[in-house]
Amino acid sequence: MGQQTPPVATVLLTTAAIARLPFWEVFKSGWPFTVVLALVTLLVTYVPWITLAPLNLIKW
Repeated sequence: MGQQTPPVATVLLTTAAIARLPFWEVFKSGWPFTVVLALVTLLVTYVPWITLAPLNLIKW
C-alpha cells in the first residue's frame, strides 16, 4: 500500500520512465490496485470482526 498511496505520482512517473511507457498507460494499469487497497483498508478499519476473526479462531 505504501507504493500506491501517498507517493502515487512519484512511483507512477518512475515506473513510466523505466518502462519507457506513457504516464497514462501506466496509470490505467495501476488504478484497479489502488481501488482494491482502499476498499480493503476501509473494510479492515470499519468492520472489526474481519480483523478479529482469526484471533477468535485460535482462542487468543
